[in-house]
Amino acid sequence: EQGITLPAEQDPVTRRVIHTSADFDYAETMTYSENAVEIAKNLIKNGADIVTDTNMALAGQREFSV
Repeated sequence: EQGITLPAEQDPVTRRVIHTSADFDYAETMTYSENAVEIAKNLIKNGADIVTDTNMALAGQREFSV
């Protein structure tokens, strides 16, 4: 929305981080390790535990969206 183009795989993750935190700086400062999104998706699909310290993040976990 601010004229920033993110890689397609990272875009939805970064948008959720911004939505959760209301911190638009993440669009320019958030970095990812190589294949991080793909690896995370595979871990979650295979039953990895998700640990969170906020109820908002916990509420955002939807099985069908992975």
